[in-house]
Amino acid sequence: MTYYFRYVTVVPLVLVISLLPGKKVQPAYNKINSIVKDSLFDMCIVMPGEEVASLSPFNKPIKLVTPDDRLDGYCGCHYDLQSDDDFPQVQLSVNQFSSTREAKENFVIRKEDWVNMYQRQPEFIPNLGDSASFYGNADPALCDDCGLQVASGRYYISVAFKGYYDKISAADKKDAAVKIVRKLFEKKPYLNSRR
Repeated sequence: MTYYFRYVTVVPLVLVISLLPGKKVQPAYNKINSIVKDSLFDMCIVMPGEEVASLSPFNKPIKLVTPDDRLDGYCGCHYDLQSDDDFPQVQLSVNQFSSTREAKENFVIRKEDWVNMYQRQPEFIPNLGDSASFYGNADPALCDDCGLQVASGRYYISVAFKGYYDKISAADKKDAAVKIVRKLFEKKPYLNSRR
């Protein structure tokens, strides 16, 4: 019981002394934030909703722009477009790997997974990063959840579309995804390994 009373009186006393003027106190979250620095950018600012909507294949105005949680080596943004008959969406993200090799390995693994699922090769996109492919659905002419994956140096860029499976062709979605990546390369040239 005496230990309890000592603890109850000593701990508050130590806290009060440590907060006296002249003593600098650094909260734990400041120490954590100084260790983890964001190495990329805010995707929703670099690629604003109106611009992504104008480049998208949906021909619809932007409804909602939602940033992904920012992590070291990752940035992304989710775009919902206005529609009465579907839920068109665009997801744009960049992953930064420690090396070109690691980004390329990620590209190969995702490609192999897709080939195992659909039993065909994705569409190769020339002259875009180091490697680029468009990943559709079972029917090569149509896609709902589909998108473009690009390995470019140590960066892995992804543009994904959802919506209008039978109204907007996979080719139109592929062309729009390529335009979005080229616009991102224009704004952030260091992402483009071919510059």
